[in-house]
Amino acid sequence: MPRVFDKQLGVYYKAYKTDIHKIKKDTSKKYIPLKSIIVDAEILSAFLNVPIWHAGSIN
Repeated sequence: MPRVFDKQLGVYYKAYKTDIHKIKKDTSKKYIPLKSIIVDAEILSAFLNVPIWHAGSIN
């Protein structure tokens, strides 16, 4: 699985299925569930007044 480094935050991101594990330089991980990501996207979408596209479903 590919890892992406965010230079501004100084962290690596690694995707697992539809969830995300944020991996920091000290190798600690933070689990971010898909539902949380979608809620944040909806808030940002409303603020920017642009639609979002989501191919999956929330269970």
